[in-house]
Amino acid sequence: MPFDLDKIEFLNMLNEVTEAYTSIILEHQDPTGPFPATGQDAYEYSDFRWVRDSSYTTLGLIYKLQSASETESEILMDAIEKNFEWWFNIIDVEEEGLEYLISTESISATEFYENALPARFTREGLREPTSEFAEDNWPNVQLDGYGTLLVVFGKYVEQTNRTNLVESYEKEISLLTSYLSKFATFSNYDMWEDSRFFGENGCLHVSTLACIYAGLSAVDEMDIDSIPSQKMDLSSIKSFVEDNFIDDNGELVKYIQKKNDETYSIPEDSLNNIDSSMILLSSPFNGSMYPSDHSLMKNISERIERDLNEGGGVKRYPGDEFYDGGRWPMLSALQGISFLEEGNLSGALRNYEWILDMQDHNNHLIEQVPDNPESKICKDWYELWGKPTTPLLMGHGVSIIFFEELIRYIQLQSFR
Repeated sequence: MPFDLDKIEFLNMLNEVTEAYTSIILEHQDPTGPFPATGQDAYEYSDFRWVRDSSYTTLGLIYKLQSASETESEILMDAIEKNFEWWFNIIDVEEEGLEYLISTESISATEFYENALPARFTREGLREPTSEFAEDNWPNVQLDGYGTLLVVFGKYVEQTNRTNLVESYEKEISLLTSYLSKFATFSNYDMWEDSRFFGENGCLHVSTLACIYAGLSAVDEMDIDSIPSQKMDLSSIKSFVEDNFIDDNGELVKYIQKKNDETYSIPEDSLNNIDSSMILLSSPFNGSMYPSDHSLMKNISERIERDLNEGGGVKRYPGDEFYDGGRWPMLSALQGISFLEEGNLSGALRNYEWILDMQDHNNHLIEQVPDNPESKICKDWYELWGKPTTPLLMGHGVSIIFFEELIRYIQLQSFR
């Protein structure tokens, strides 16, 4: 680690990078409020807005607020609040369908899947048209993004004390809270939208429950009179994870699968061992399910480092076939945040250097860096969608969080 002036220069460089990433994010925000997944207009799905991507991107801006000037803060807060307004308006439009799902006593997995909140909307705020051919419909039922929306909103309110926003969106927060509480343990796709993990005997992913848990925790912290305490639901979700996701080796697995009797089991699947999204059980959310020093999280950290990190770049999971399983700057940043919580500065600095090595001359971060660009799998993806998209805005958002936390970590070390 550099000392004295070198340390100051290093911190200044980190700040310059986060400012560059912030500018990229703001440049691509829709005038109506949400953040697209990518700034690449020609990308296959550039017309859609994901609650997941928009929320992680927003969280990066919230962390940047900590070091922003007064003028910069006004710009950031305006962007952040426009994003929340757009997404809570979506919930308002979806109110009737949500009320039906919440109030109906017995909902089958199929009926839930047909009526659930979609993971993405068109840039106009409309549901994506569905094809009569099932194979043409990309997975669009995920709960993780709405848990993430709640926890990011809670973080913003906590940091800015903008409690008036809680009052403005109380109805929408209440709807989402009831929805997530009721359907937390229903089968749905994980944040990667992998089609192999759904069907009549659908799957449930621990990273999804991590996001729901953090979101409901945020609602409890907001202490809204009209919304009951979530403590029982939080305890139930955590117990569900520990009762269903721990294998015979005492390790948490990535997903479980529903059986015909409506209970879940751990499938025998070589792809079920580890996934980098499992970091979300402890980082970067307030109110995460586990602290980073919990034995389950230490084990997850060790497995991700062993199986998914190559030279500072982090893959999604073993056997990933999306562009033949490249390394994601976003996931390198996510692991970096976890490293800092663990006190592993050397690991964090390695990931930081890899991320900077991957950015282009415009400071753009690509979605993923293919390790085998000449493989048939990768070439097939190139032919279908082109090269991995850049800039991936949520990659910039999570990297801002990582670099802001790295700045804070080094500053705190200087005073010890």
